[in-house]
Formats: sequence, structure tokens, C-alpha cells
Amino acid sequence: MGIILGEQTDYLKENSTKLRNMGIIHLFCISGLHVFYFIKLIEIVFTRFKIKRETMEITQIGVLPLYFILGGGSTSLFRAVVLVLVQLITKKIAIKISTLDSWCLVLLVNLWLNPFVLLQMGGQLSYLLSFVLIMQQMENGWTTGIKLFLVELPIILFSTYKIHLLTMVFNLIIVPIFSSVIVPIVIVAFALPQLMALLNPIIMMFEVTLKYLDKLPGLIQVGKPSRLITLFMVILALKIISTKQSKFKKRALTFYSLIWLGLWS
Repeated sequence: MGIILGEQTDYLKENSTKLRNMGIIHLFCISGLHVFYFIKLIEIVFTRFKIKRETMEITQIGVLPLYFILGGGSTSLFRAVVLVLVQLITKKIAIKISTLDSWCLVLLVNLWLNPFVLLQMGGQLSYLLSFVLIMQQMENGWTTGIKLFLVELPIILFSTYKIHLLTMVFNLIIVPIFSSVIVPIVIVAFALPQLMALLNPIIMMFEVTLKYLDKLPGLIQVGKPSRLITLFMVILALKIISTKQSKFKKRALTFYSLIWLGLWS
């Protein structure tokens, strides 16, 4: 439910502190990939049965708002649903709009409906990390995990005052497994409950792995950075992951690390 609908399940409520301490809470804050799979599935079915494309597009546009309502209307689900909805509508009326422009439009709409969405850690991570994913579409799982970590670190420090020394390792291990294995398995199990008994042990194994990693030593109390330092670190992280100049990137990354280490004092 947390991955498919962005719902705050009992598991997330009980383990959100552990996930934040490990630095992998973003895996649930950027949920919404399944929405794209869902739309693609409708397209495959309609194409298979040779139904008119216009009918397919109307069906997709009509189903998404219903899916959002049934899903409980979480921030991550809103972002994913409205993003796909904007792309479908603009495509239907022959208006060219990039994924980044769609992301900006969705953020504006969400701010209009809920002006406080970016004052919550879930909203901050959901939009900021989805922005990183949009801008880094061709990267592999490990590289993406590192970049997500650099951007999420200041927000996590500001909200929890703690960080795990192995967070980078956790991201390198868990992010590829989560995106390549767990999300597809969850989608299949959700669509075909008959396979739950077969797939559930894999999901449980992943959960056991998270519990084992959480017990590893390395969690340290850093202290709460100021809003100005947090904002500066986020901007610096975005600059690090977007620049292609290796010399500047090394200097910026060194400066970023020094600021982080300075928070310990």
C-alpha cells in the first residue's frame, strides 16, 4: 500500500524513524513509478484488442483521477498521477511540454491546493528527489542512489538531526534492489493476488534485510542545521549532480563534505 498508493501504512508509521535514520525514506516518498506502468498497461490492452486510440486516451485520463481518490490522495500519489495526467492531456491537444515543465506545473497546482506541502519532509523529498530523477534519467542505480543521498541528506538532518555513517552504502545496496526487484514484484502481486504466496517471501526477505542493516552501528547525532545552511546544502548538492566539470565538482563536493562535518561540532 505504501509503494502502490503512497499510503501511510502501519509498517511505515512503525518504521519511518528507522528508514529516516538509514537515509532511505526517499524510497517511499518518490513512489509513483507504478502509475506509469498502469498507464502503459492500459495502452497495451487497448492496442491488443484494437480499440481506437482516442478511446484509450480518454479512458486513461478518466481513470487517473479515480485512482488518485481511491489511493487516498497522498503527496507522492498526487505528484505521480497529475504528472501523467498533464502529459496525457497536453499530448491529446497537441501541445509539446517537457517532463520538467510538467513537474513544475504539478508543483504549482499542489502549492495552490496545499500551500504547506513543501513545509513537510514528505513533500520536500517527494518533489525534490523526483526532480533529481527527471534530470538524471540515463544514470544507473548506484549513481542515482549517490545523487539522491546528496540531495536528501540536508533535509533529513534538518528534520531528524541524525545520520548514519553507512547511509551511502545503504543507498548503493538498497536503491537498485528496490527499483529493479521490489517495485515490479509489488505491482505484480497487487494486480495478481494469486501470486502473493509466491512473491511474498521475496518482499519479506527484503524487509528482514532492512532490519539487519538498521542494527549496524554508525548512527550519530549531528544536530539541527539552520534553514539557511540546509537550503545552501540542497542548492550545492543540485549543483554537484548537474555539473559536468570534474574540477568544479570535486571542489564543490569537498566544500559540501566540510559543511556536513562542521555540523558535528
